[in-house]
Amino acid sequence: MIKHRIYDFFATRRIFISRLIGVCSLILLLFTQTRLQGSVWAGKLMENLGLLLIVLAVLGRIWASFYICGYKNRQVIDQGPYSMVRNPLYIFSFLGVMGIAVSSGNLLFTGLIITLFLFYYPMVIVNEERRLKEFLGEAFTSYAETTPRFIPKPSNYRQPETYPVNVATFSRSFLDGVWFFLGYIGIDLIKAGHEAGILPVFLNIG
Repeated sequence: MIKHRIYDFFATRRIFISRLIGVCSLILLLFTQTRLQGSVWAGKLMENLGLLLIVLAVLGRIWASFYICGYKNRQVIDQGPYSMVRNPLYIFSFLGVMGIAVSSGNLLFTGLIITLFLFYYPMVIVNEERRLKEFLGEAFTSYAETTPRFIPKPSNYRQPETYPVNVATFSRSFLDGVWFFLGYIGIDLIKAGHEAGILPVFLNIG
């Protein structure tokens, strides 16, 4: 099917496309400003909100990784965050991306990042779930029928008393969260460069 081919195209080039989006977004952020960035109180509010979203994202990804590390593509994981939603890692990643974007105070940059994420990653998720159905068969189909894809269902929540964890794989997952904080720091440096006049602003919006 043409739809599956499109999904496969985006999924197999996920890293390249993500980096391309990142570079284009960085260029936009470097040389544009919006009126909100000139407001001290609004800027601080956005910074704090962004940092809160990033912290939630990192903690959430660690929580989800605890359950999935070492088991991905091998069996259906339906405990912890995976009992409420099928793709918690992507949900928490979205919070992290929102946090980085919001902390910039640049409405154009924020809107672009959120729009691209909402357009691109659902296709990656659908493609990934299609592969899981092929690997895991009826077990994944049954799980998908009772667990939402995107919007968590808290009433579904369950967790085991004990859970075996692949320590090596789980430990590596901590490094993923570092990128969100580095993004936040990078945003702060760009804003400081604008304020100091080191980075030129070619476009003021609003």
